[in-house]
Amino acid sequence: MVVAACNRAARQQGIIAGMRVSEAAATGDVEIREYDPEEDLDRLCELAELAQQFSPLVGLEQLDRCLWAGRGLHRPEALLLDVTGIGPLFGGEAALVRQVGQWLRSQRFYGRMAIAGTVGAAWAVAACSRELEPVTPSHAHPSAGIAAGSPAQESPSGDRPRAVPGTEATGEPANNSMVDSADATQANIAADAAHEHTSQIPPSRFGIVAAGDDAEAVMHLPCHALRISAEQWTALQRLGLHTIASVLALPRSGLATRFGALFLQRLDQATGRLEEPIVTIGGRPDWCLEHALEYPTQDRAIVEESVCRLVEDLGRRLDSRGEGALRITCRLDFAESSPLLLQIGLFRPTHQTKHLQNLIIAQLESHLARQSARAVTRIGLHATLTAALRWKQTLLFDQQAAANRHEVARLIDVLSSRLGRKSVLQARPRREAQPESAFRMRPLTGRRHDGQPQDTVKKLSTRWAAQRAEPSSTDPLRRPTHLLPSPEPIRVAWEGPATAAPPHRFFHQGRWRTVVEAIGPERLESGWWRGPGQRREYYRIVDSHGDWFWIYRDLRTGQWFLHGWFD
Repeated sequence: MVVAACNRAARQQGIIAGMRVSEAAATGDVEIREYDPEEDLDRLCELAELAQQFSPLVGLEQLDRCLWAGRGLHRPEALLLDVTGIGPLFGGEAALVRQVGQWLRSQRFYGRMAIAGTVGAAWAVAACSRELEPVTPSHAHPSAGIAAGSPAQESPSGDRPRAVPGTEATGEPANNSMVDSADATQANIAADAAHEHTSQIPPSRFGIVAAGDDAEAVMHLPCHALRISAEQWTALQRLGLHTIASVLALPRSGLATRFGALFLQRLDQATGRLEEPIVTIGGRPDWCLEHALEYPTQDRAIVEESVCRLVEDLGRRLDSRGEGALRITCRLDFAESSPLLLQIGLFRPTHQTKHLQNLIIAQLESHLARQSARAVTRIGLHATLTAALRWKQTLLFDQQAAANRHEVARLIDVLSSRLGRKSVLQARPRREAQPESAFRMRPLTGRRHDGQPQDTVKKLSTRWAAQRAEPSSTDPLRRPTHLLPSPEPIRVAWEGPATAAPPHRFFHQGRWRTVVEAIGPERLESGWWRGPGQRREYYRIVDSHGDWFWIYRDLRTGQWFLHGWFD
């Protein structure tokens, strides 16, 4: 196993992405956590939805099939905001970007940000420039109407396309839900702890490119700022081309012949010659509903009634289009605190109003019960993921089966809403020889890499043939129906001298069992990247009572283990 990412403290100890975990652990007192790409993507999408307080058009960086040079993971790591004409509303572009930096700090993130005429130029400056300015620390609330600190003058042109990418996690993500306690002492302790943790995060850094200066701003940047593959970057280095300026000095025809059309496209996007659209996250206007209350209220009955009315309106709109919601976001804006964001994931698309109301109200009650009374000013409901409803003719004798499938889907929806998305999981097979690593538990709902809608039904059914773990359908008894979480050591015995053949008896559940038949051996070995290798010889054995077991011998130590049994 290797290090997928590391924070600032780890980098100061010499740990870098791509290092073996065993080497990283030997550097000193470090904390190692398993990387969860699904949780990482969900948190980034959550930040994108919250960032809509700065711009109505927010999305994630769009990746290519190949991993970009200088990147350790093939995952989106940057937010893109279209801030065309928005700067004056915040006191200028510099004030806007400072406020975004303060908001990221309140979310326990360190960000590198840039404003430029195109997405490519902004991404290059934010990711690779060494001349970014630090965001002035301030105690102003991140959702305040004006930026804290001394606002700078806005760039000459306020109506050109803008993008603000770049966020890097340096600490544990904070919960966006409002945290408060009836006990003032406990609340103060929690606030002091949060402030101490936030104070350890360095201030975000930003840069602003003047209108028309995109090409000049990226000239001195390294070539990997073009978002090209590692192979192309290596080829450029071999040619002695280390900056974008050196690449621009070459004829375009030669670059197209050697590196392809995508390379020229990335070059034009970085220098401002070619526009790049932002694929936004969030529902279409038809699926975004809001209700501003006439006056702030703490009455939960009024809040729930307003939510139910929004759900009814959303259900009618979905029904008229023949679509159903797969993910719904409910946002409550409070008068004097940060907003509360609730997300409801569905197993299959639906527009049934009563079902959606039950899911949202149940999660709303669960969150508000843990909070002190807050005055709600606005309620928003967004269907961020939708899909076409699937209509299928019911067979003559299959009506009960169809009804059961719908009931199971509703049960999954309710459990996911009340227990959390990570509590309702499915086992996904993996191509691993080591049995305990041949599957992975994943939530039933999810997103694509770009944060866009994912067809849940298709997700459950596609690629299972290609990813199917052993055994195959033609040999159903090669793997046990009950696999132990960890192998149990067992005592074995032979009638004669001990050999490498399967034993004649083994001790299990307080008694000796006689082996009457054995099938094997089947040798399984773990990959070298998992550390100390595992070398095992497995046998399927039958005892005198007709029970089937799956045992193996560790070829390194000679010890026998029971790993599962068959029904």
